Amino acid sequence: MQILPSDEYHKIGRLLEEVPFNKYFTYSVIDGDIDGTIYVDDVEDPRNAYILHPYGMSLLIGDGKDEEFNSWLFPFLLDEGVNRRRDEWMQVHPGHWTEIIERALPGGIVRADGTTDDALRDNIVAYGRTNFRFNEDRFRTFSEAFERADVQVRRLDERTADMVKGTVVPSAFWNSTHHFVRKGMGFSVFVDDAPVSTAFSAFVHGDAWEIGIETAAAHRRNGYAALAAIAFIENCLGNGLTPVWSCRTENTGSYRLATKLGFEPTFQLPFYRLCRH
Repeated sequence: MQILPSDEYHKIGRLLEEVPFNKYFTYSVIDGDIDGTIYVDDVEDPRNAYILHPYGMSLLIGDGKDEEFNSWLFPFLLDEGVNRRRDEWMQVHPGHWTEIIERALPGGIVRADGTTDDALRDNIVAYGRTNFRFNEDRFRTFSEAFERADVQVRRLDERTADMVKGTVVPSAFWNSTHHFVRKGMGFSVFVDDAPVSTAFSAFVHGDAWEIGIETAAAHRRNGYAALAAIAFIENCLGNGLTPVWSCRTENTGSYRLATKLGFEPTFQLPFYRLCRH
């Protein structure tokens, strides 16, 4: 295993081009929007790569044939000597990686269905991840009927972006607030002059802007997430940008909100939780 220097990230472009699903978070690392890490089997000619975003998302790609790379990878996936700060979430391509992992690891991959978290702690756990396609007509039908004159929605600036607290927030996806405000955007519902629900550009690549969204626990079930997302999507459409949504399939709140906003599920793939020990 070797760490690919940031000025050589372009060398995995060929591997990424073969990935058929949403991988915008990897471009966030490659484009320098956030400082991630890319592990490869060979710096000069990578045939396998593990791209890690500091939020905890990763993508494993390649032919899976390099034994030295695999001998590093398998303990890494099981958090042996890694000391992860949080659980991570991994996507793989091609699908043969699933077979490779199941053969190589004791306990292999387990399914989350009907199993308690405590029983899964020492495993790699398989969930699902859904990609969506945006349907503007469906969005218009929903958004026009969802207007709320009693709620204030404002675009984030550097001052207000720093006020957004939680897990899925701009500070977790960008190297700095200044960079986020200059290159991305976000909209928040404000209550008592504080942002309580925010939709923002978690990943930006070309005209594709992927939405990150979170609502403070005390303000959920008020429709605030939909209002923030509507403002974000309207801004995308007004600037010739494509709003993008992906989520863990089991995240029913995010999945349902996506479909209300006009996103239609198109592709589902395995989404592996790498448990922190």
